[in-house]
Parts: sequence; C-alpha cells; structure tokens
Amino acid sequence: MQIAFRKYPTVALPLVFIEKLVKSKTHKYSILTLETDYFPAVELLSKAALNFFETHDPPLVIDIWNTQAHALLPLLAHKTQSFGWQQSQKTTVDRIQKLGLTRPKEPLQTCDLALVFPSKNKQQSLFHMAKAMLSLNEGGTMIMACANNHGAKSYQHALGSLAGHVNAESKSKCRIFSARKNDRFDITLADQWLEAGSAHKVENLALYSQAGLFSWDRPDMGSQLLLQHLPAFSGTGMDLCCGYGLLSTHLLKHNPDISKLHLLDVDQHAI
Repeated sequence: MQIAFRKYPTVALPLVFIEKLVKSKTHKYSILTLETDYFPAVELLSKAALNFFETHDPPLVIDIWNTQAHALLPLLAHKTQSFGWQQSQKTTVDRIQKLGLTRPKEPLQTCDLALVFPSKNKQQSLFHMAKAMLSLNEGGTMIMACANNHGAKSYQHALGSLAGHVNAESKSKCRIFSARKNDRFDITLADQWLEAGSAHKVENLALYSQAGLFSWDRPDMGSQLLLQHLPAFSGTGMDLCCGYGLLSTHLLKHNPDISKLHLLDVDQHAI
C-alpha cells in the first residue's frame, strides 16, 4: 500500500489508500483508489466545495455527511472557519483521521454549506439530507454528488422535492446537484425522512435498529438459518459484526452458562 503526496497552492496533502498513480496523456497524474466506484463522485463533491469558496467570502462553516476520505478534505478544512464531518463507519473514520483531521466532539448546530454523499442505504441517505438541510442557515447551500449507477437521478429528484428546486449537471458518469435553503424548503418532508431514518424497534423483537445497518429492519435469511442451528454455548464469547444484536440476544436468552459476551461492530449505530 503506497502513500503519495500531491502539492496544492498552500499545503502538501497526503493521498492515502492509493493503489497506484497513473500518468495520463497530458502528463498530469490521475488517481485510482481502492473504492473505485465511489471515488469520482467523492472527488466531484470535494472540488464543488472548493469552487463554492471562489464565489463566497470566507470564513464559512461547512459540515459533511457520510464523509469519505479524500486528499482535498484537509484543504477544505483549511479554508473554513469551522469544519464538521459525520461518519459512523470506523474504517472510514480511521482513513479520514490519517489525513490529519480530528473527529468533531459534537456535531455542528448550523452551517453555511452542507455536503452530502449518499450511503448505500437510501433511507439513511434521506435522513442525512434532512438533517443537513435543517442545519443549514437560511440561504445556505447543500451540494450532493452520486454515481449514476448508485441512484443519482433518484437523489437529485429527492433534493428537488426537499428544497423546492435543484441545480444539476453530469460529469464522469456522476451527477452533482445543489440547492439553497429558502422558503420553499419542505420541512414536513424533512420530518418524515427523519422519522423513517431514526432508530426503530425491530418487528417481533425487543431490539432497536436504524437505517444503514445490515438488514436493519428485519432478520435476514442467513441469520434466521444460523439461529436454528446454533449449539449450546458457555463461558466467554464474542459476536463480531453484531449489528443490532440479533444473534447475541438469542445466545444470552438460551444459554444461561454464558458468563460474558463481547459485541463488536464497525458501525457506531450498532448496539
């Protein structure tokens, strides 16, 4: 795994998790990352934020939802008065922190610019969009970017419904779209998305889960099959990738000889 450096006007920034650098015909370096499907949209979103600064006088307060590791993040932070970022996946948090960014202790209450990168779960993404729009100051801007094959048209339409308008363009098999917060903002729709994406009780189980976790609203078939064939356990155990605790709850209920059970998950929204 290589770590490379790329110079920008004011700072030299590390590019982490780079598979290789490929020299293009124009003798400029392009980047291939380990997350090749996400990278073009992540880079578009980062560059759109930098372009935003060219037409708006800093200092600005910026908040990013479902933040992804990218070499431009430190430059964005350098140009803002206050820089917030949200991410629940520990592996991605670790990558971002390797860029030199400290995780905020508390979420920002308000911001002038909100960047939202859709997650793999649409309900969670709509939840992020609603939270971001509510946190925007009046006249503030939300910008989103998404690969076409990850539902870009659907998210563009969703932002238009939420904000009452949307500006969009296509590039690199992605769409980038934005909207300003004004009196057309549909707060009722935002409240619906917040409710749908918040923690809910899993049907027929005394457990709570939230959009974004694996099989978050019902037990998946694999787990149900596993539950039918689990042997008896005793002593100390560990549930890796525990999610909302389906397997652990079953184990503790049916195995009184278990003295201690450790639950681990990469997502902070898990149990």
